[in-house]
Amino acid sequence: MKKPYLRIVAALSALLGSGFGAAGAQGVPDWSHAPVVPPAPPFIPPAIERVVLSNGVPVLFVHRSGVPLVQVTLALRAGTNQEPVGKSGLATLTADLMRAGAGGRSRAEIADGAQVLGVNLTVRADRQSTQLLLFAPLARLDSALALMADVVLRPTFSDAEISATRARQVNEILGQRDQSGNMAGRALSLALYGPTHPEGQSTIGSAANVKALSREDIVGFHRGALRPDLATFVIVGDVSLGEMRSRLETAFAGNWPVSMAAEAVSPAIVPPPRS
Repeated sequence: MKKPYLRIVAALSALLGSGFGAAGAQGVPDWSHAPVVPPAPPFIPPAIERVVLSNGVPVLFVHRSGVPLVQVTLALRAGTNQEPVGKSGLATLTADLMRAGAGGRSRAEIADGAQVLGVNLTVRADRQSTQLLLFAPLARLDSALALMADVVLRPTFSDAEISATRARQVNEILGQRDQSGNMAGRALSLALYGPTHPEGQSTIGSAANVKALSREDIVGFHRGALRPDLATFVIVGDVSLGEMRSRLETAFAGNWPVSMAAEAVSPAIVPPPRS
């Protein structure tokens, strides 16, 4: 049983005693001097093109060739910090409900439609914004934008989906009580900002507040936040800016007029300044 092991030891000894071992010794780096580090190559950021749609929504565009995919981000300057007092969790609940039925389609039909198209569409709310992110194959971009427009402009907010989504959010809030990291972050926010400042509130709200949110609250926040004067498109993909602008005009601008900004203004939605 020991013979294979002895053969390996003998072979290694022969190698170390040969020129191979000597070459290895000569290749030991000299640590008495710092290694020479070549200069970093210059960073050349991609060119950002800008255009404004007919309804006033700015579009930031970067062309990236080689992959037939397009990423479309719609950022709106209204998030959890713009929630009315006592309505914490409203922005998160509204964002989750936008994919729960829109444009005459149910939650399941929206999910199935996205799967058939090979697209990924998500909606999320953070402190300062509500964001919709779409990843779509270039060949199916028009259909994907139509689906995205339904979610943005025509959410259903059915009572059944509100009840189910609200219950899931309450369960998530209660589950966070068992997570020390979340509780520590919550305590720090309260200590720094106090219970009445938006930054002192949890982005998903309190269980009591979320349970009390009504359909009217959700519709009101959607009308106040999802409006063209608060919106910016950021797009990256293998498509020209002119072509992308035409597609956005078809999917959004005609159905999202500037007048909606004036109609939807709510004292509860005070957006952060555009930077």
